[in-house]
Amino acid sequence: MKEYGPIHDVLLLKNLSTKGFTSGFDWQFELRERQVIGLKNDGQLAGLISFEHSEDYTHVGLIEVAKSFRLKGCGAILLSLVMREAIRRPHDGGYVNLRTKTNGVQLFYLHMGAMWIAQTMIFTPDVSQKNVDKYLAKGWNL
Repeated sequence: MKEYGPIHDVLLLKNLSTKGFTSGFDWQFELRERQVIGLKNDGQLAGLISFEHSEDYTHVGLIEVAKSFRLKGCGAILLSLVMREAIRRPHDGGYVNLRTKTNGVQLFYLHMGAMWIAQTMIFTPDVSQKNVDKYLAKGWNL
Protein backbone atom coordinates (compact mmCIF):
# COMPACT_ATOMS: atom_id res chain seq x y z
CA MET A 1 0.00 0.00 0.00
CA LYS A 2 1.29 3.46 -0.92
CA GLU A 3 1.06 6.27 1.59
CA TYR A 4 2.67 9.66 1.97
CA GLY A 5 3.09 12.49 4.40
CA PRO A 6 5.25 15.38 5.48
CA ILE A 7 8.66 14.55 6.90
CA HIS A 8 9.59 16.44 10.08
CA ASP A 9 12.08 14.10 11.76
CA VAL A 10 15.67 14.38 10.56
CA LEU A 11 16.33 10.84 11.80
CA LEU A 12 14.16 9.48 8.99
CA LEU A 13 16.62 10.98 6.52
CA LYS A 14 19.77 9.33 7.89
CA ASN A 15 21.55 6.53 6.02
CA LEU A 16 19.39 6.92 2.92
CA SER A 17 22.05 5.27 0.76
CA THR A 18 21.30 1.98 2.55
CA LYS A 19 17.64 2.40 1.50
CA GLY A 20 18.39 2.76 -2.22
CA PHE A 21 18.76 6.53 -2.42
CA THR A 22 21.90 6.90 -4.51
CA SER A 23 22.00 10.60 -5.46
CA GLY A 24 23.96 11.81 -2.48
CA PHE A 25 21.47 14.67 -2.00
CA ASP A 26 21.61 16.30 1.43
CA TRP A 27 18.02 15.66 2.53
CA GLN A 28 18.76 16.80 6.07
CA PHE A 29 19.64 20.24 4.69
CA GLU A 30 16.48 20.20 2.57
CA LEU A 31 14.40 19.52 5.66
CA ARG A 32 15.86 22.62 7.34
CA GLU A 33 15.22 24.83 4.29
CA ARG A 34 12.04 23.46 2.63
CA GLN A 35 9.01 21.27 3.16
CA VAL A 36 9.70 17.58 2.49
CA ILE A 37 7.15 14.91 1.60
CA GLY A 38 7.97 11.22 1.76
CA LEU A 39 6.23 8.45 -0.18
CA LYS A 40 6.16 4.95 1.32
CA ASN A 41 5.25 1.67 -0.33
CA ASP A 42 4.35 -1.14 2.07
CA GLY A 43 6.13 0.75 4.86
CA GLN A 44 9.36 1.20 2.90
CA LEU A 45 10.49 4.72 1.96
CA ALA A 46 10.11 4.93 -1.83
CA GLY A 47 10.68 8.61 -2.59
CA LEU A 48 11.20 12.13 -1.33
CA ILE A 49 10.43 15.58 -2.68
CA SER A 50 11.26 19.01 -1.24
CA PHE A 51 9.51 22.22 -2.16
CA GLU A 52 8.84 25.78 -1.10
CA HIS A 53 6.16 28.27 -2.00
CA SER A 54 6.96 31.75 -3.23
CA GLU A 55 4.39 34.40 -3.98
CA ASP A 56 3.88 33.41 -7.64
CA TYR A 57 4.88 29.76 -7.91
CA THR A 58 5.99 26.65 -6.06
CA HIS A 59 9.61 25.62 -6.47
CA VAL A 60 10.73 21.99 -6.23
CA GLY A 61 14.17 21.77 -4.63
CA LEU A 62 14.88 18.06 -4.94
CA ILE A 63 13.06 14.91 -5.98
CA GLU A 64 14.45 11.41 -5.57
CA VAL A 65 13.04 7.91 -5.86
CA ALA A 66 14.79 4.93 -4.27
CA LYS A 67 16.42 2.65 -6.83
CA SER A 68 14.02 -0.28 -6.33
CA PHE A 69 10.98 1.98 -6.90
CA ARG A 70 12.11 3.78 -10.05
CA LEU A 71 9.95 3.53 -13.18
CA LYS A 72 6.93 2.59 -11.05
CA GLY A 73 5.13 5.95 -10.96
CA CYS A 74 6.53 7.14 -7.64
CA GLY A 75 8.18 10.24 -9.12
CA ALA A 76 4.96 11.24 -10.87
CA ILE A 77 2.99 10.81 -7.65
CA LEU A 78 5.48 12.91 -5.65
CA LEU A 79 5.50 15.71 -8.22
CA SER A 80 1.69 15.62 -8.47
CA LEU A 81 1.39 15.96 -4.68
CA VAL A 82 3.38 19.19 -4.86
CA MET A 83 1.36 20.35 -7.87
CA ARG A 84 -1.82 19.85 -5.85
CA GLU A 85 -0.36 21.96 -3.02
CA ALA A 86 0.48 24.70 -5.55
CA ILE A 87 -3.06 24.63 -6.98
CA ARG A 88 -4.49 25.07 -3.48
CA ARG A 89 -2.50 28.25 -2.88
CA PRO A 90 -4.35 31.38 -4.00
CA HIS A 91 -1.33 33.18 -5.47
CA ASP A 92 0.50 30.22 -7.06
CA GLY A 93 -2.49 29.03 -9.01
CA GLY A 94 -0.65 25.83 -9.82
CA TYR A 95 2.61 27.09 -11.29
CA VAL A 96 5.46 24.74 -10.37
CA ASN A 97 9.08 24.92 -11.43
CA LEU A 98 12.32 23.08 -10.88
CA ARG A 99 15.88 23.08 -12.18
CA THR A 100 16.90 19.81 -13.73
CA LYS A 101 20.09 17.95 -14.37
CA THR A 102 20.85 17.24 -18.01
CA ASN A 103 21.23 13.49 -17.52
CA GLY A 104 18.06 12.35 -19.25
CA VAL A 105 15.69 12.96 -16.33
CA GLN A 106 14.36 16.00 -18.18
CA LEU A 107 12.51 13.58 -20.48
CA PHE A 108 10.43 12.51 -17.47
CA TYR A 109 9.44 16.13 -16.81
CA LEU A 110 8.62 16.71 -20.47
CA HIS A 111 6.45 13.58 -20.39
CA MET A 112 4.57 15.18 -17.49
CA GLY A 113 3.94 18.29 -19.61
CA ALA A 114 6.71 20.66 -18.54
CA MET A 115 7.99 23.50 -20.67
CA TRP A 116 11.81 23.45 -20.80
CA ILE A 117 13.58 26.80 -20.62
CA ALA A 118 17.36 26.49 -20.15
CA GLN A 119 17.65 24.09 -17.19
CA THR A 120 14.31 25.11 -15.72
CA MET A 121 11.18 23.02 -16.10
CA ILE A 122 7.91 24.92 -15.74
CA PHE A 123 4.52 23.33 -15.18
CA THR A 124 1.55 25.61 -15.91
CA PRO A 125 -1.64 25.42 -13.83
CA ASP A 126 -3.52 23.38 -16.46
CA VAL A 127 -0.67 20.87 -16.71
CA SER A 128 -0.49 20.65 -12.92
CA GLN A 129 -4.22 19.95 -12.74
CA LYS A 130 -3.99 17.23 -15.44
CA ASN A 131 -1.22 15.51 -13.48
CA VAL A 132 -3.17 15.73 -10.22
CA ASP A 133 -6.22 14.23 -11.94
CA LYS A 134 -4.14 11.45 -13.52
CA TYR A 135 -1.79 10.44 -10.71
CA LEU A 136 -3.81 11.27 -7.61
CA ALA A 137 -7.23 10.09 -8.77
CA LYS A 138 -7.43 7.31 -6.15
CA GLY A 139 -7.52 9.51 -3.05
CA TRP A 140 -4.14 10.69 -1.76
CA ASN A 141 -5.32 13.24 0.79
CA LEU A 142 -3.07 14.65 3.51
